[in-house]
Amino acid sequence: ILNRGIRVLSGEDGLNWPLLALGASGVIGVVANFAPKLMRQLCDAAAAGQMVEARRLHRIVHDLAKYAFSETNPIPAKTAVAALGKCREEFRLPLVTMTPAKKDALLNALARLHAAGASSLGEGTRYIGAFRAHGLLVPVWDLAGTGRGERLVSSPPRTGWS
Repeated sequence: ILNRGIRVLSGEDGLNWPLLALGASGVIGVVANFAPKLMRQLCDAAAAGQMVEARRLHRIVHDLAKYAFSETNPIPAKTAVAALGKCREEFRLPLVTMTPAKKDALLNALARLHAAGASSLGEGTRYIGAFRAHGLLVPVWDLAGTGRGERLVSSPPRTGWS
């Protein structure tokens, strides 16, 4: 498929590294909602052929993915984004807040990420909107503090920014 010019994106956080190692061009993942800098570093390392670094970053992403899927998506992702101060932790039925034990585990994983100096967002990062791709709403973060959005997928520019 890759040899025929078809772009492949990983849509499963646990398979990001294996697919990137095989030539996938990017990811659309749940962890990217609350750790966009980390996910971007993983994609950049894989694209640059830095396999040891990409593998190291994938282990971190994989660990976060366990917590991100400990309850029904998007509950853990929204809980994590709320903990980072980017939204309110509010849910509409049938979604409800995370169970206390699972929420504590998720927040502890985020705290470990920050304590290790691997900020999930990065200095000056801010959410600036989203765009639709293949029916999905993809978050856009200003990772570099430039005021322009950085998508976490390596795909051709699309219209529909909001």
